[in-house]
Amino acid sequence: MKKVFPGCKAKKTPPPAAANSGRWFFAYDWQDAANETIAALKPLIEEEAVVHLDDLIFRRTGLGENRRDIQKLLPRLRTLFAWNDGRWQQECKRLLDLLRH
Repeated sequence: MKKVFPGCKAKKTPPPAAANSGRWFFAYDWQDAANETIAALKPLIEEEAVVHLDDLIFRRTGLGENRRDIQKLLPRLRTLFAWNDGRWQQECKRLLDLLRH
């Protein structure tokens, strides 16, 4: 910055408070997460317009970090989505296909 604009001091702008909220981040060993913690994902799904299960797992939360145990988590996530059984199966298949590649 000093080379481009000599004499100009750069302002340090802190990130927005919401960026540091820690919401929707899970420890690597999230299997022990309380049901209340899992239920807290419901606002994320609604506010962020999560369209696919893999979007929630890999992009919107840290749940995808522990890929080995994702399949164990699926039954706990089922109640968070208003999808019918066919759509749920399709989303689970899509997620598991991504895990294989």
